[in-house]
Amino acid sequence: MFICRDPSRYCQGRNELKDNYKGNVMVEDLSKPDLFWENKFASIICLLVYTFLIFSPLVALAGDLESAAEKGDAAAQYNMGVKLIQGKDAEINYSQAVHWFRKAADQGQANAQYSLALRYLSGQGVEKNKEEAVVWLKKAAQQGLPHAQYTLALRYNWGDGVLQDFEEAIKWFTQASLQGHKE
Repeated sequence: MFICRDPSRYCQGRNELKDNYKGNVMVEDLSKPDLFWENKFASIICLLVYTFLIFSPLVALAGDLESAAEKGDAAAQYNMGVKLIQGKDAEINYSQAVHWFRKAADQGQANAQYSLALRYLSGQGVEKNKEEAVVWLKKAAQQGLPHAQYTLALRYNWGDGVLQDFEEAIKWFTQASLQGHKE
């Protein structure tokens, strides 16, 4: 089998290439495999080793996440909550997610505080409680989390879970905007 590999050349028949500028004829035989791929067994071994090197750390990380969360790592606890809410590598379980979010939130993890607030607003995995949601929103907002600042501003603007206070709403809308929140 012969092929033209260079777009600056054109094929003359099936077996030869002609150089556009010099008129030289060049033949390229592709019926002989590259040396590396000639040994299919070596190719399969290389593919298996490559797969092992790429995926084994990912499998270990999944086990390490739960272990780290149980040992008290706030970031791992938050990620366990996210994993349980999204159903990644686990069945969706809102009450377990709330458990992990609370553990991380109690350690001051802002994303966990915000996620816990959202669970209280929606009633996912916990009884709906707007006042408790505002407590966690304030904690996350005070740490500079733009989504928490914006959501807290909405609560103050509407008087939802907190007394309506337009000055506080403007304060938190401004903070969220300065932090890059788009809405």
